[in-house]
Amino acid sequence: MQRFFIFTVLLFTYSLFSQESFIFEQYNTPFVFDLEFQSYGKKVLLTWKNPDNFHDNLIIYRSDSYISNLQNAKRIARLTNGENKFIDNIESGNYYYAVLIEDRLEINKIYMLFVPYRNITVKPVVLTEENNIKLTSIKAYPDRNINLQWDFIAYDSDETNRLVYIFRSIAPIENEEAFENAVFALKTNLRDRNAVDTLSENIPYYYYIWIEGSVPVFLPDVTYTTKAYCANAERKFLHQKEELKFTPLPLLVFRKDPLTGKKLNRSELENIQNKDNKLSDFRNDMQKKWTSNQKKIDKEYHDNCDKMLPFSFLKDEEIYVPPFYKDKYENIQTFLLSKDYKTAKTELENLLSDGLPKQFYERVNYYLGMINYCLGDFYNSYLYLNSTSGDINKTALPYLRSLSDKIYEALK
Repeated sequence: MQRFFIFTVLLFTYSLFSQESFIFEQYNTPFVFDLEFQSYGKKVLLTWKNPDNFHDNLIIYRSDSYISNLQNAKRIARLTNGENKFIDNIESGNYYYAVLIEDRLEINKIYMLFVPYRNITVKPVVLTEENNIKLTSIKAYPDRNINLQWDFIAYDSDETNRLVYIFRSIAPIENEEAFENAVFALKTNLRDRNAVDTLSENIPYYYYIWIEGSVPVFLPDVTYTTKAYCANAERKFLHQKEELKFTPLPLLVFRKDPLTGKKLNRSELENIQNKDNKLSDFRNDMQKKWTSNQKKIDKEYHDNCDKMLPFSFLKDEEIYVPPFYKDKYENIQTFLLSKDYKTAKTELENLLSDGLPKQFYERVNYYLGMINYCLGDFYNSYLYLNSTSGDINKTALPYLRSLSDKIYEALK
């Protein structure tokens, strides 16, 4: 009986240590991460990220069912040069994939760790013979960026919740070879019917739009543009003041003294539209006053910055930010939180375009107004904040009132 008890204890201890050893080994098992797929026609593009200082091999598996082990999975490739993508050519059907690491020094020693969304796909790659959705048009509108718009017909409403991938090239994307050589620009939801391609160079591009999981179709002005479009680098922004067209803010917004509330009777502010000569002379006079008072305003700001209104952030940011601007916008928010206003201002100005959705466009203007307010540029702060509407404008109202006092006092 005593021997049986000792044997049981030893067996339990061995089992415990074996389990800890297995967990420890599993914890230290290397694996790839961020495995994603794109599919079109009979092709599946897999992409992933390798661990740091990666020197081992990669084994790719495919199965028609979820992969939690290799029992029903088929090995389809071994990669030996640290690749981070692979194209699988396959017939129509539903497929799952796994990308596992193989020890370079010990062939066939594969690290068996299956982590959803990291090295195995959770959703099936669906390849179909025919398209359930057909594009009917693609249009582009150049500005500082390229605003792309499309329309489509859906034979199954459930199919409309899919991604579209937009490609660009310096030549028309009118066949599969051109499609293969095109540059991926951005992706968004099919239902948006709108996307903005942000360009840093003035190169004319042709565009092609492809629906996730569909067979590529090449139709002029339906799936690809027959004309190349170039971003307009000369677009004027609100912060760019033109000397010849300068109009002081009181001419635009003031009909009452903001300090007393009294109507400005018989003032040049009320009669500026009567005579062109008076308008021109008065405009020039106010411009000189603004220029001469700018240093005074800046000094007042720096001496009394503790009396300024605090920086106010907007709510529900994630609702109105387009997916392809999400990362850049989060970086801008980080700059704002750390009060790095100059960097945030530069990044926000680069986003401005007539092609942006209205709510997002006004949010960019709001933050540019807030930044200029904090930097003491009250004129441009007023212009940006006053271009907002709805709830954003309500948030901006205290700053607009404060700015009215400052600007009017400087020009009075």
